[in-house]
Amino acid sequence: MNMKNAILTLVILSSFTLFSQSDCDGSRYTNYTFTDVNKQVNIQYGQNVTIGGNNKTLVVDFYEPEGDLATKRPLVILAHGGTFISGDQTDLDAVCIDLAKKGYTVGSINYRLIDAFTISDSSDFAEVVIMTMHDMRAAIKYFKNDAATDNLFKIDTNRIIIGGFSAGGIIASHAFFLDQDDDIPAYIQTHINNGGGFDGNSNDLTNTTNVAGLLNFSGSLAKDDWITTNDLPFFSAHDELDDVVYCGYENNDLFGFDLYSYGSCAMNTKATAIGLENPFYLIEGSDGHVSYASTSSPDFAGVTNQSSIYMYEVVCPTEATSVQDKYKLPTVNIFPNPSTNGFVKLSTDSKSTVNYEIIQIDGKKVLEGIVNQNSELRLASGSYLIKFSSNESVFRTEKLLVK
Repeated sequence: MNMKNAILTLVILSSFTLFSQSDCDGSRYTNYTFTDVNKQVNIQYGQNVTIGGNNKTLVVDFYEPEGDLATKRPLVILAHGGTFISGDQTDLDAVCIDLAKKGYTVGSINYRLIDAFTISDSSDFAEVVIMTMHDMRAAIKYFKNDAATDNLFKIDTNRIIIGGFSAGGIIASHAFFLDQDDDIPAYIQTHINNGGGFDGNSNDLTNTTNVAGLLNFSGSLAKDDWITTNDLPFFSAHDELDDVVYCGYENNDLFGFDLYSYGSCAMNTKATAIGLENPFYLIEGSDGHVSYASTSSPDFAGVTNQSSIYMYEVVCPTEATSVQDKYKLPTVNIFPNPSTNGFVKLSTDSKSTVNYEIIQIDGKKVLEGIVNQNSELRLASGSYLIKFSSNESVFRTEKLLVK
């Protein structure tokens, strides 16, 4: 969707108003400030035809804090996982209740699933992704239309965050990044056109579909060059060795045909390279899929805490600390790369601690330490990955070649 300069300007200008709101008290949205939650189920936000030619009623379950007196509240719209073939909006009930107890309003949507065995190649799969992207954008339009008319949900349309898990993360990432200015392959453009344009025809509302943030939980994007400097900061979490939705740029043959996509690691690499803030929680060495979603996971608290910080800075920016400033990434220099004599120098101007790990292509860690103003390393010839982290979060991964 269009995340261009007009939207950035709107967010910056609105920060003065948002900071003065009573709901931005430093506790709500980060702590559990409500005990009970009201839930409305099966609210129709649209309808459309599936890939199998069947009519699908599109519904959202809506959650809000019970007894909430705020009249303009941020909204989180989430999409469930299920490989695009299973699941529904009730799958995220626990997540939605958790967010509502922190003061958010939350919409958990269903969307069109694959309901026919007609998916034979990557173009067919792209059509499904575009369909579901249109469904997500229809939900955004639905809530914005309500705010402008009946105002039943008491939503602040400048503070909408979208997100999802696995397939839902793929849907939300495409709804967040894909817009008319992107370089779009012809077959994807055809699917967009056939589905009613960039915002689709899953309902007939004409509201805008720009949003303020993205929660990408183990999702991916068809093209990493859709991530540009005009986009807003986003949050991701992913298992490093996930073999359901790959973290890097890889071919997934889950459906029996080639399907290349850019997972969270590749999205992080692209965003970091262009200077776009993108707090990223990587579960290193884990071959699970959304392993951090379980409360028994050692990474559950880390993902929850870091995503909460990101969300708070989106919905409660201040003139001193916006989400862009909060996640301004350290600058780290690697010189030379490639190295021809075995010596590599690392340097940073960051006042916070920046750690590095150097890993062989086979996964063996060979060096780790703290980046000083000038750190000189000696390495044997070979190809490596070098990871930089700050505050326990990997913010940059780069290939390193030593000849």
